[in-house]
Amino acid sequence: MKPKGFNYPDWNNPAGRIITRADKVGRKPVWKEYQPDDADGIALCVTVEVGGSVYTPFEQFSSKEERYAAWKEQDRQAAWRNAHVFTEHLWRNAPHRDYIVMYRPQDPDNPYTREAVYIYRRLPPLAELKEKGSGTCG
Repeated sequence: MKPKGFNYPDWNNPAGRIITRADKVGRKPVWKEYQPDDADGIALCVTVEVGGSVYTPFEQFSSKEERYAAWKEQDRQAAWRNAHVFTEHLWRNAPHRDYIVMYRPQDPDNPYTREAVYIYRRLPPLAELKEKGSGTCG
């Protein structure tokens, strides 16, 4: 069951969502659409591969292609939901950080890539680190 307001991406294009704080003092998470920005520094935390869902053996399909398509959709939805749940756990342990969930489809020109959902941590800008006097990202 998907939560209210939870949407799945268009599986043909890359998509992203970011979790951040509603305000500077609160611990309430806010999910927003994320558009990659060249100025953003991000660090990969987790890769969730699309595949391996549990299928109901009682489902009836008229063809192998229909069965494959239905199972692929279940795999994608499970990976997307699991990444969001895991990201929210990461955020609750460190609400001062922003985390990004990104879906990347398989590249048809590169057979070695696999479609997957990635969880990134957005790194603070260098200017912000210099103000704090810290050389680390924590």
